[in-house]
Amino acid sequence: MASITIPPRAAGICLVAASAAFFSTAGIFTRGTAAAAWVIIFWRGLAAAGFTLAWLSARGGLAAEVRALDRRGWLIAVMGAAGSAAFIPAFKLSSVANVALIYAAAPFAAAALAWPGLRCASGRLPG
Repeated sequence: MASITIPPRAAGICLVAASAAFFSTAGIFTRGTAAAAWVIIFWRGLAAAGFTLAWLSARGGLAAEVRALDRRGWLIAVMGAAGSAAFIPAFKLSSVANVALIYAAAPFAAAALAWPGLRCASGRLPG
């Protein structure tokens, strides 16, 4: 049986499109659920941790990934968890449109915050 090979660029485009399609439904499902925000956060985190551990275990890289995680990796993990924990209550306390607008502006805010740091790291002063 012949295997199908997908070019990496095409696979990346498909994965980003699928991610956007699934992620865009978060507001609808969060607003449509009667459960409290912390209950949703708990089950969402448990499912994410379970799928991540299963994926790493299936690839045989769980131990290597845990060993490779340094302070910066843990900081990024904590910041990601905090962002995820704030994302769900935002839908409960505001409109989906407001949350989507702020979330859409996040890459631009990150770029603006990173610009001076990246320029200083390259040896040039900001400005």
